[in-house]
Amino acid sequence: LELGGGFTNMQQPLQQPLQQQLLLRVLRLQYNEEEPVLDLSMLTQLEDLVAAIQPGRTVLPPQLKRLRATNYKSVGDLSALTQLEDLTAAIQPGQSVLPPQLQSLRVKNLVEDDGLAVIMQQQQLRRLRMEVTFEEPQLLLRLKQLPGLQHLHLEYCEAQHAAGTAAAWAQLPQLKALEVT
Repeated sequence: LELGGGFTNMQQPLQQPLQQQLLLRVLRLQYNEEEPVLDLSMLTQLEDLVAAIQPGRTVLPPQLKRLRATNYKSVGDLSALTQLEDLTAAIQPGQSVLPPQLQSLRVKNLVEDDGLAVIMQQQQLRRLRMEVTFEEPQLLLRLKQLPGLQHLHLEYCEAQHAAGTAAAWAQLPQLKALEVT
């Protein structure tokens, strides 16, 4: 199911059909206005969700396997999502708690040195995509401590961040993609 458009004053009408036990496996919600507060717990077959998430106010079904949070609000505690393998979201130290079984992570917000703390807790992580906003190569080398990491994709929007961390690139065999824009 894919819903899109302006949901101004649509929270209640939108919530009602989503409270039924629909057999949806994929749900994509796109809002032009502020994201509604949604309870998706009744969607017991849902595996793949693309939507703006309100931390602490969007109730997610625990069996989700893929979540793409389309907004830039940091996700909160996702530890109850025991099947989640693939996440695209903004993260924030002290706010974001990611499930330990996570296999793939694309960080939507800028990763500074403190943002690595959330990432470094993901010992099962195999794929990581993030935008680097620091210049210290030793911070980037911390990613070598992730035992399962096989594919690393680094994005840079500032040339000085790329130049500053370039010395670490050759020491990261997991590095498979670089973007400098």
